[in-house]
This record gives sequence, structure tokens and C-alpha cells, in this order.
Amino acid sequence: MEPKDLELRGTIDGFTALADATMSGITSIAKSMVRKNPRIVSIATETGMILVVLALAYSNKKMARYLYEVTPLKDLLPEKGTNGASLLTYAIRMQ
Repeated sequence: MEPKDLELRGTIDGFTALADATMSGITSIAKSMVRKNPRIVSIATETGMILVVLALAYSNKKMARYLYEVTPLKDLLPEKGTNGASLLTYAIRMQ
């Protein structure tokens, strides 16, 4: 699989392979994908949710911690939408 292939969305659900791994909580696969193409952590779902927030929404704490480490800070800024606030809200709820 080429790095660019990891940016493709599924035809049925519109999720990338990393989004599917994020929802299922398979951190080891996510790490392999991100090593191959670091840009994929910034590909939001069709509703605009970035993957670190998606991991928290699915209560995948280990995945969320990993994705937080590799997600560019600019993806969480207010100018980019509500992901920063959502991350904080989900993180508080998980405590």
C-alpha cells in the first residue's frame, strides 16, 4: 500500500482506514499507518471531526493519547472549527 492510499475514504461510510482503526481502538495498526503517512491524522470525518476527537467519542483512551501526540496543534485551533473544544469536552467526560 502506498502512503497516498491511506488518504482514501471508503465508498460506503466515507471513513479513511485510520478512522476505522480509531473507532475500533487498534492502536498498533494506527501507529503503522501514521508512520507511513503522518498527514492522515489531519483528515477529518465527513462531519468535520478529527481523529483524536473521534477516539475520545468512542472512549478509546489509549488511541486518543497516541493520536494527541501526533496530531498537529494547528488542527485544534479555534480557526479550524470546534475540534479543540470537543477534545477538551470529551477528555473531561472520560475522567
